[in-house]
Amino acid sequence: MPNGIPTPVRHAPQPSNTSAAPTPRNPVARKPSCARCNRHTDRPRTPDRELDTTATVLASSKANTGHAANPSHNLATNPCPCGNYGVPGAECTCPSIAIRRYLGKLSGPLRDRIDIALSLQRVATTRAADDGLRSSSVTVRERVVAARDRARSRLRATTWRTNAEVSGSWLRNGPLAPDAQIRRPLDTALHRGTLTLRGYDRVLRVAWSVADLAGHDRLQSSDVGRALYLKQGFAG
Repeated sequence: MPNGIPTPVRHAPQPSNTSAAPTPRNPVARKPSCARCNRHTDRPRTPDRELDTTATVLASSKANTGHAANPSHNLATNPCPCGNYGVPGAECTCPSIAIRRYLGKLSGPLRDRIDIALSLQRVATTRAADDGLRSSSVTVRERVVAARDRARSRLRATTWRTNAEVSGSWLRNGPLAPDAQIRRPLDTALHRGTLTLRGYDRVLRVAWSVADLAGHDRLQSSDVGRALYLKQGFAG
């Protein structure tokens, strides 16, 4: 601070105005072609509101184009850093705090948007038990087609055709909303804070898919309990 005049502080350049450094393969520096760069580096690169968007933007050096999008994301992770936690016949050497830190890398908003969470065993462990118990692709396809037809028939008076498209307010308050006894496990989880309202609606959508696969015309307690287990790993 010479002569009482504060020295200006230089901040790191932001992603929106930083040019890519030249490389041997790319001798000409260009600005990054990301469609949505945050202006502050201390925030997540993907805001919460963009996780629920149904449109995406593809950017190139010449033009940006928008496309409708409704992707299905699949995430996979080991149970712990060494990968042996909970594996039959294996020994986990990770301390409990390391396991919690490892599983905590997924942010809350991201985990809240996961519809189905399953714990899978290694192929060598399940191969012998699954012999003769697997359904053929033809059988599975027939069940899925029948379930889709059932959902389409149920939603014929609306603008939706699949359970994933139905709004949460319609699921909770529409003509086919479950009664208090059926939704009690969801209300309890919401009251305890183990389920958000977004998660509440997502469980209802999965519950309707379970009901369609089972041939139910209305939601039953078993459908909601199964969907809640698939969401958070506990039975309603």
